[in-house]
Amino acid sequence: MVYIGPHAVTPIFQEPLPTVDTEYEKNENGYISFSCVVSGQPLPNITWVKDGSQLVLREGQQVNEVQVEDTAVNSTLFLSLLSEVDSGEYWCKAENTLGETEMQMVFALNVFDESKKFCLMHQAKLSASLTLHRKS
Repeated sequence: MVYIGPHAVTPIFQEPLPTVDTEYEKNENGYISFSCVVSGQPLPNITWVKDGSQLVLREGQQVNEVQVEDTAVNSTLFLSLLSEVDSGEYWCKAENTLGETEMQMVFALNVFDESKKFCLMHQAKLSASLTLHRKS
């Protein structure tokens, strides 16, 4: 049995938290960061989740954690050199010896290849133009 002290607290996300999911659209090779602040005693461990699975960091991605109080930590996920494979839903999960909690708000990220976006926009304009000039 592990003694955790009289002031033990399960992980709690700190305010302010957005009340709705947030959607971001970024261009390929761009960057974005997401943050969460969690308190708990003992200090919680934070993991980042993408599309329901623990995020495996690759080149251009990192997590920085800073202890902001005796019982709170700020975790920031940095994603750079974005590509379409980075599109998805991200959130953070915190746990300590008393339990775990997941952020209720989801960061939805859509990454676009500008050249494909241009081609799609051009194709849409062209088809609209063709529709306007149909023969009866």
